[in-house]
Amino acid sequence: MKNKTLVPSIHSDIINSKIDFKNSPFYIQHTTEKWNRPKVMIDGEHVEIPRRAAISSFGAGGTNAHAILEEYTKKDTKRDEVISDDPVIIIISARNEQRLKLYVKSISDWLENKKNTKEDNKFFFAEFKETLLRELAELLGVEDKQIDCAEK
Repeated sequence: MKNKTLVPSIHSDIINSKIDFKNSPFYIQHTTEKWNRPKVMIDGEHVEIPRRAAISSFGAGGTNAHAILEEYTKKDTKRDEVISDDPVIIIISARNEQRLKLYVKSISDWLENKKNTKEDNKFFFAEFKETLLRELAELLGVEDKQIDCAEK
């Protein structure tokens, strides 16, 4: 993405004959070439969209992982002006309970700071913090009042 270049897929000389690439939008990249942003038709107008890439990793033991990445593009509007009522998923993962609490504290602090900059949203942030604590408590198998976000 950084170099806006498509590179050849490794170990892709032999293609699985059971995959009908000719009748699909997918293909195997065999050459290096410039990676242009795709254009799609929206409301009768061609609109340029961000580059997106799928990355897959397949382990010998049957483990596999898949991630979809999208390039950052600067928006025309300021982030603080964009307010949405749509739900948002925040995934929190940690190696242990102590780290998980630290991450939750960090998010909680950030939300508290955002609340102070946008008074209109104070009820949203309070409710979100409450929900986040409730979910964390359930994940840890404790009561939500046992979690102290101020704890380091």
